[in-house]
Amino acid sequence: MPELAGFILFIRNTMGVNADALADDDPAVSLSWSMSLDWVNRQIACISPVLYSQAVYNLAASFLLNFGPEVAFGPVREKLGINNFTAGVISASSDEST
Repeated sequence: MPELAGFILFIRNTMGVNADALADDDPAVSLSWSMSLDWVNRQIACISPVLYSQAVYNLAASFLLNFGPEVAFGPVREKLGINNFTAGVISASSDEST
């Protein structure tokens, strides 16, 4: 089952964020961790604890990337175009009846 210590290792090894950019005790780490535990369906653990752990770590990483400190994640957000506005027009909308 996933643990906060495992998520911190995920941040360091998989995401490649070092401790100078984001401390282990940064509130964003524990907040993204807590949010992902609340959001990921626990029934996945009945099928595979490994898949559940990966789902929790990946969602927590997504929360961290989107809402984490600007110092650590600002350049990545800019590079990936996260939070960029893209204008568009809805060409059609309908409600199909049966």
